[in-house]
Amino acid sequence: MAADAPLPPPSERKSLPPQPPPAVPRRPRVLIIDDEPTLVRLFGLALRDKCDVDMFQSGRAALEKLLSGARYDLVFCDLMLGDLGGKGLYEQLALQAPGREREIIFMTGGVFDSEVAAFLERIPNACIGKPFDIRAEVHKRLRAMFD
Repeated sequence: MAADAPLPPPSERKSLPPQPPPAVPRRPRVLIIDDEPTLVRLFGLALRDKCDVDMFQSGRAALEKLLSGARYDLVFCDLMLGDLGGKGLYEQLALQAPGREREIIFMTGGVFDSEVAAFLERIPNACIGKPFDIRAEVHKRLRAMFD
């Protein structure tokens, strides 16, 4: 086609298929359940630049959120909560939303009774001791999930 030739009518032009927009990476969703307000705030501050974080100081409130259908990539729950401990949360999820209880990663300050120790022995969930580096722990677990 010569440089000064007119363009063909639109009906004769070859159209390229529309290109999908570039995929925007999804931010991981993390749930933190701990009755220590300072610890919950620290976890939230540590993760907010890389993750969407929901934080609860009540096991019962967190259970309601989980039962509402909210989905998380990682769920960190303190074993010893004031209203509904980690064990109770696990058992309620197992009853009301079977399979969701396996999503929980338990946290502990190291002090728990023999009943909780027996509980940890019989479940497959991870349990990590406080203090720990929440950024490193989240990064390690997300990498394992998506690799």
